[in-house]
Amino acid sequence: MEDHRGGRGIVLRRSSRVRQSPAGAPKRMDSNPQNRPGARDPEDGRQAERAHAEEAVRQSEARKAAMLEASLDGIVTMDARGRVVEFNAAAERIFGHVAADVVGREMAEVIIPPSLRERHREGLRRYLETGEGPVIGRRLEITGMRSDGSEFPVELAVTRIDLDGPPMFTGFIRDIAVRRRREDDDRFLAEAGALLGASLALEETLAALTRLTVPTIADWCVIDLVEDSGSIRRVAAAHSDRSKTELAYELGRRWPSGLDDEGGFGKVIRTGEAEVYPTIPSPALDWLAPEPRRQVDTLGLRSSVIVPLRSPQHRIVGALALATAESGRTLDDRDVALAMELGRRCGVAIDNARLYRERSHIAHTLQQSLLPPELPEIPGVSVAARFRAAGEGVDMGGDFYDVFPLPDGNWALTIGDVCGKGPSAAALTALARYTLRAVSLHERRPDRVLELLNEAIRANRSDDRFCSAVFAQLETAAGGVRATIAGGGHPRPFVVRGDGAVEEVGGTGLLLGVWRDPKVTSESVQLAAGDALVFYTDGVTDARAPERILSPEDMASLLSDSARAGASEIAQRLEQAVTAGDPREPRDDIALLVVSVAVADATATTGAGGLRLELASRPDAPSLARQAVTELSDDLHPETVEELKLLASELVTNSCRHVEGGESISLELEMVDDIVRLEVTDEGTGFDAEVSESGRGLFIVDALADRWGVHSGAPTRVWAELDLPTRPRARSRPRS
Repeated sequence: MEDHRGGRGIVLRRSSRVRQSPAGAPKRMDSNPQNRPGARDPEDGRQAERAHAEEAVRQSEARKAAMLEASLDGIVTMDARGRVVEFNAAAERIFGHVAADVVGREMAEVIIPPSLRERHREGLRRYLETGEGPVIGRRLEITGMRSDGSEFPVELAVTRIDLDGPPMFTGFIRDIAVRRRREDDDRFLAEAGALLGASLALEETLAALTRLTVPTIADWCVIDLVEDSGSIRRVAAAHSDRSKTELAYELGRRWPSGLDDEGGFGKVIRTGEAEVYPTIPSPALDWLAPEPRRQVDTLGLRSSVIVPLRSPQHRIVGALALATAESGRTLDDRDVALAMELGRRCGVAIDNARLYRERSHIAHTLQQSLLPPELPEIPGVSVAARFRAAGEGVDMGGDFYDVFPLPDGNWALTIGDVCGKGPSAAALTALARYTLRAVSLHERRPDRVLELLNEAIRANRSDDRFCSAVFAQLETAAGGVRATIAGGGHPRPFVVRGDGAVEEVGGTGLLLGVWRDPKVTSESVQLAAGDALVFYTDGVTDARAPERILSPEDMASLLSDSARAGASEIAQRLEQAVTAGDPREPRDDIALLVVSVAVADATATTGAGGLRLELASRPDAPSLARQAVTELSDDLHPETVEELKLLASELVTNSCRHVEGGESISLELEMVDDIVRLEVTDEGTGFDAEVSESGRGLFIVDALADRWGVHSGAPTRVWAELDLPTRPRARSRPRS
């Protein structure tokens, strides 16, 4: 100890190496820390560490237990022997087992379906041997099994627990039955929606929908619709057994539902409220009459739901029923929701189809008003036309044709094509057709007629629409037919000569309605017996565009094979040639107008008592027969002449079907007292009148004639009689 005296006081410094004993003698410090006063015992430290570790384990186990119990997914732990070690509360809810009952049991026997157990066991053995397996670390969708043996889809993820010794595995399991069903329902509704939107053929589409529903959703599916009259008609039904499908239709025909019914379709349609029976009670059908009740009971229905079909305007248009029977299923709330959504979509589809049908009918009616109702008969000439609208739309096309007489005794023929579709195109079509008729009353030159049409279009149109057209004047004479033809931006017509030669004819010009001067010219062509003049629109050449567009050379090749075939046959062959072999609708309207000059191989003899006509079996033979009968118009009532023309046409057509081409057919018409008798004779082998009566031709004969009959054999004679208007008619069946 040092004593420093000074102004700052005394400082004492103790040696760090020695200390004084109580007696004052210095002692050496003990080097063992345990012997120092206040030192901790090492055993106490180890006990503290153990206590801390045990507390951490307890906290970890508590957190683990809390997570296991709170988990929404089932958690199942399995040891290397495949035995259940842990089974949380979610797993109990999912599988219907109590944890105490399954812990220690083989997991395969508890939650895996029998069909998958051996595969599970083999996978476990392979993993223990190789350390590799297809399940570990992946998310899979497999099938699980509940305590009652029912199977359901689950999502599974398996992980290995890394511990010393044999491995353990934990599976995280999610019940996806609800999700899977929702996905299946969405998939079904998507498919049903696509089906309902794919076609506007209403009844065919609804029938396909019922077939889609069975057996995916129910054992039975039936759809009834309300007619405009208020009656209810069955339009679609389906069952996996075809005979039962027919039974559903039969029940609908024999005992149709009514709006005053106390249950079933009638009640649902009347009230707009769904009728749901998870299990159909017997009293639910007591409102049925005894016989239909007995028939329905034989179906063994278990569960049913009937939902209304509503249009977007909330009008009830029908009802849809789903029912179960053989499957034993019970329709639940999800099935009812699915049926309601399906009914809603059906209602929209039905309303769209009916709206389309109404618009289509209007469009078709207006389209027909723009075409001549029938073609006139021109002496020495046969005329035929074809018109085919493109696709199944409701827009009116712009193609038109017309044949009409001129004041000087000649005939006018025209064909045209207005650009576009719809009301505007239809308006321009009407303007073109009726302008041509009006102008030709005082204008003789075809080129001038088209020039005046061009002026009318430019003066009256409200948009940029235009048209193309061909106008021809036909002058018939003993030496043949002379045609003077003008064209305005339209394909030139073809002449098909009797020897098979084909050429384009007619003047040319620009589109009508575009330029002030369309530069239209006329050209004349002479047609001899057997020649034909073919007018057409570009829908013929472009029917399969862009894959196939017919050139003038292609058209000439098609037409050369139809030489001397007659107007009707040429038109039919050309239409078939450009449309056959492709199920698609043509991309544009098709219009054809064909004129053929009659071949002078028909000899007619007329007299006060009637006529006799000898003609060859050719496509134009019916037209020649009609023309011959027309010459009797001064001797008979006009109505009788029209009936005789139709009878002659049908009887000659029938003979042409039963004899070889070119063979002779004779037609005789005689008037005795108050009866007109028409008889057609050919060299065919004959036919059975009772069987042939179902055909179109003899059906018309049976409808028109007061008496008719057939003498079969070679030759074959078919005759028909009309009572003249001066005495009442008495119908009779055909006689042989």
